[in-house]
Amino acid sequence: MTVLNRYLIKEFSKSLLSVATVLMLIYLSNRVAALLARVAAGELPGDVVFTLLFLKSVTNLALVIPPALFIAVLLTMGRLYRDNEITVLSACGVGYRRLYRALLLFIVPVFFLLSLFSFVIGPWADATGERLKQAGEQQADISGISAGRFKESNDGDVVFYTEALDREQGNYQRVFIQNREGDRLGVGIAKRGHERTDPETGDRFLVLEEGRRYEGRSGDANYRIVKFNQYAVRIEERDPLEESSTRTNSRPTLELLGEGGPVAWAELHTRIAVPISGLLLALLALPLSYTSPRQGRYGKLFLAILIYVVYANILVISEAWLARGKLPIEIGMWWAHLLVAGLWIMLQRYRSGSGRCKPHRAVA
Repeated sequence: MTVLNRYLIKEFSKSLLSVATVLMLIYLSNRVAALLARVAAGELPGDVVFTLLFLKSVTNLALVIPPALFIAVLLTMGRLYRDNEITVLSACGVGYRRLYRALLLFIVPVFFLLSLFSFVIGPWADATGERLKQAGEQQADISGISAGRFKESNDGDVVFYTEALDREQGNYQRVFIQNREGDRLGVGIAKRGHERTDPETGDRFLVLEEGRRYEGRSGDANYRIVKFNQYAVRIEERDPLEESSTRTNSRPTLELLGEGGPVAWAELHTRIAVPISGLLLALLALPLSYTSPRQGRYGKLFLAILIYVVYANILVISEAWLARGKLPIEIGMWWAHLLVAGLWIMLQRYRSGSGRCKPHRAVA
């Protein structure tokens, strides 16, 4: 590898790392606020927040890298133009062909990395995160309880209240619980309570001790009053695997290929679009990055962001049309990629044909 290639790859890598880090921090700040709000509301236990953040970060890494790659190449080349390094390279006979050679050496590994994240790692992380979130929501039915505060279960069938609790031991003091079974309403009051898991079935129960229970139908005066030493209320749980299996973006790629259908093909085209968009945007950034010394490093940044926003929205619209069957599978999202490829070819011809913007032809 030549000195020029090593230098450019190093500069591209530094810019990509910086831009991707900033974009991920922006994303994580929004996710942290949303997750902490759910923890404060008792909808999620606090011990799953960092795991969910990691999994969501892995899932969205494939979406962050293409725009980060676009901006990184644009900023790197903008700096080279600003510092007149491109002028020096042109004087030495370095043309676009040598620049593209270095760029391809940098983006080809990124292309395969994006493909791995889009087709394999991303769906796995998304499915794992959904299962963890659903399990956390079930756990939060009890673990999200705070002393002196009413807590309603996710399905709305159970309302729980305790005056005091020992979270480490899982013990509750002076407990009130209301649960609904069909058209029957039950209200229990107990001095103490604790959690218990059946070792054989794995079912979770909330066990109340030394209290009374009132059962009956709403509007019916015939209530039953039961005094008990112990009374167990089963904590209903959903099957996370069954619920998460309906999410298309969480399903394995081979499963989507075997299923077919508009929704499955829309998801497949979306996954294909991730590495392709990264490759096209990086190639587009090279002719787009031309700036005069007076423009500065960020001269074309606004235009680049505008191009990316339009491109991303076209991909989203294409996915929606594919999922609804309004767009043939053979066309899919390829037309959006062809638009960007056409823009790249047009800009490259313009830069190559303009003496002001064209580096000197490389010496063979």
